[in-house]
Amino acid sequence: AGKNRLELFRSALGRQGAGLDPALTRSSPGSWRTTYTDALELLSGAEPPTAVFATTDLDAVCVWVAAERLGIRVPEELEIIGVGNSEIGQESEPALSTVGPDPVQDEIVRLLLSRPEERQPGQPGPGPAGRHVPAPWKLHLRGTTAGQGGAG
Repeated sequence: AGKNRLELFRSALGRQGAGLDPALTRSSPGSWRTTYTDALELLSGAEPPTAVFATTDLDAVCVWVAAERLGIRVPEELEIIGVGNSEIGQESEPALSTVGPDPVQDEIVRLLLSRPEERQPGQPGPGPAGRHVPAPWKLHLRGTTAGQGGAG
């Protein structure tokens, strides 16, 4: 709690005995323009990375667009993984490799539509108790990582 995704990633790498090279680390203030500009700079360097872990799917797509502008082939020359398993990543072509939950929108809609049916007519109170919809996070390897060919 209280840590951002970059700090959590750095901490996880540390537990594995690895670290982040400050020369290859960028922290975006949440602006896609800044992420895109930073990616252009990073990928144009003398020793550009061969893989990027972006802390959101939108940031990963910004890196991908910057790579395309520079003629860097994804995933052959640059592998990209985002975070969130968002629609923008799922529906890009090829789909973005990402860390996040499986989509749960259909289950949520089904639960919302069932709520009025579960209410007892004339019964006071807030209605049926809430339900927990598990959405464990996992790695979805897709088309922006080598050897995936759009799987996952």
